[in-house]
Amino acid sequence: ERDEMEGECRRLREEADELQLTVDTLEKERDFYFHKLREIEVLCLQVQEGKEQADSLLPSTMSILYATDDATDPIPDGEEVGGQLDGETEEGGGPLPPDEEEPEEC
Repeated sequence: ERDEMEGECRRLREEADELQLTVDTLEKERDFYFHKLREIEVLCLQVQEGKEQADSLLPSTMSILYATDDATDPIPDGEEVGGQLDGETEEGGGPLPPDEEEPEEC
């Protein structure tokens, strides 16, 4: 009976470890998308306050949405890099997602 309990305890520890790994992954993903949302919010506020041009909103938003996680150079929420939001290029655009062409102008 003791062996059964030790086996059950080991199984439960392994399950708890797997669940903790899942929680850690989900928290990291949540933080990643929250950061993107915060960057877009700051961009919208800058447009609303007249600090950014409205025509830069779409390319800048696309740049933020398709930026990848770069853990080597974290920038706190709302900080600007060289007068631009994190992930934004000088032209206000950014990299397009793979296999996607630049949209035609209306």
